[in-house]
Amino acid sequence: MDCREAELKLSWFLDGEAPEVSAHLAGCAACREKLEGLKQADVLLAAAAQQMLPEPSGRRAPRARWGAWAILGSAAMVLAGFAGWFVWNASFEPAVPIVTVIGPDAWEADAETLLRVALRSSQDGTPLREADVRITVEGGSTVLGKTDADGVAELRIPPPAGETATVLIAVVTPIGSVETRRRVSLSRPVRVLLSTDKPLYQPGQTVHLRALAMNDLKREPFQGEVSLEIHDVNGTRVLRRTLRTSAFGIAAEDFALAEDVLLGRWRATVTAGGAASERTFDVKRYVLPKFRVAVETDRTFYAPGEQALIAVDASYFFGKPCAGAKVTAELGEWVADEFRTVATAAATADAAGHARTDLRIPAKVHGTELAGGDALLR
Repeated sequence: MDCREAELKLSWFLDGEAPEVSAHLAGCAACREKLEGLKQADVLLAAAAQQMLPEPSGRRAPRARWGAWAILGSAAMVLAGFAGWFVWNASFEPAVPIVTVIGPDAWEADAETLLRVALRSSQDGTPLREADVRITVEGGSTVLGKTDADGVAELRIPPPAGETATVLIAVVTPIGSVETRRRVSLSRPVRVLLSTDKPLYQPGQTVHLRALAMNDLKREPFQGEVSLEIHDVNGTRVLRRTLRTSAFGIAAEDFALAEDVLLGRWRATVTAGGAASERTFDVKRYVLPKFRVAVETDRTFYAPGEQALIAVDASYFFGKPCAGAKVTAELGEWVADEFRTVATAAATADAAGHARTDLRIPAKVHGTELAGGDALLR
């Protein structure tokens, strides 16, 4: 704490507040002298107030005499003189630079970080122009700059190595030099996508899982470890693996289901660099159909709100058409790592096993990175 800040808190200190001032007073004779002046002014005010109190008797209190007013006026003059001296003395305090560093405490490990250093005079708050600014990162590089007309310097700092770093900010101005330090942490944001080879499995089959991890800033394959977990229908963790991605940011794992496995919806989760992706799959017994279904649309691309025409051709494997078959068409949109049904339609196949229906594309769809910003429909 400097003298200027201590002087502003002397009156609080007299009232039993601002205990941090006591440490400064122990080593500053000038501030102790100013504190004594404030104490004397308080004594004069207390004496004047005592003279103005009524007498503790049942008689009518006499009219206050001019002597009490004289004491009160003297105390006011002392206070006014002390305040004037305080302001006059503060104007002659040496000005020092005030440094304000604007920037995040968490840096991206694979990108430059922008820091703004603002310099002001402690006396009148004016910007300090053309001041030299030097930022040095522990274990990294040093960047130099100068403040502009607003007293602000903008510097881009290359990322240092490691998980944390100490940053030294040093400024040189016409009214003095100042150094300050700050501790920053570094992170590498990652995006990860988990997928399975199919959504439905029977007991005894093998689930093929694949994770794709990319650096969120550079759009480069993530090189590192990923954690894979699989939970059954009861939420019990049945698998936990630590995998390492390939040069393409891909990690794969095969999970064999037992013959007496619990039936229902299972959940797989992969975590990479603090980011997570989840995929669910169903385990149940089923019988493969004895017929095949071919589906065609009139176009491969639609705008929101348009009508999609659907053609269905159903026939048995031995060649006979599925005449009179009930056909249900569902339109799914890729949202939050899964397809969600947004429209349905029903039709009946004719004698040749053909059916025609249409589905309305929603007026509002969600773009995906998988489709380059377009909505992904199925």
